[in-house]
Amino acid sequence: MVQALSKLTVDIWLQQDMETLLNWINADRPSIDSLDPNLGLSLFDGLILRVDNLLLQGANQTSLQWSDVTLRLCDRLLQNAPLSLQATLMTKAMMLRVRLIKALGIQVNHPILDPKVIIQWFQKNCELSLVEAKENTQDWHNQPIEKIRQLRQLKNQLRVLVELNQIPQIHSNYPEIVPCLNLQSQLP
Repeated sequence: MVQALSKLTVDIWLQQDMETLLNWINADRPSIDSLDPNLGLSLFDGLILRVDNLLLQGANQTSLQWSDVTLRLCDRLLQNAPLSLQATLMTKAMMLRVRLIKALGIQVNHPILDPKVIIQWFQKNCELSLVEAKENTQDWHNQPIEKIRQLRQLKNQLRVLVELNQIPQIHSNYPEIVPCLNLQSQLP
């Protein structure tokens, strides 16, 4: 059985088979809860790279299975991640979904390949209205640092929608994202 992550390097964990990692993610709550956030992020990034490499090799079904493991890890990490890391984790998870949809196609109601999951994430986590963001971009140099952070976070979230919109069916099937897309280039 695999030991607690804090005692092993991320490289060793990344060499584990899918079942071992999934068992650890699902069952070993204390070691995930006590996990250093940066170590968790490193493991998450390593699993994302594994999925990306599998996609490049054309191993579509395997990449989808590994993406499920990766997104489950993200969900577990989010439970105890500091607020500053939560946005990073979610943005990376949504970008992974976009790459999978690009490679494998849209599958409505699929837990990973449904674009609605990404769009709903954006709508739910958008701290600023688009109108407010647009107003703040005109004079962003004079905004308080917290407002600038919100604008940067919005820009990172919009980057996911811009990538998603490159899929031909998205523009016509999900027109609600179109007004958001132009704002991204105007943000700090």
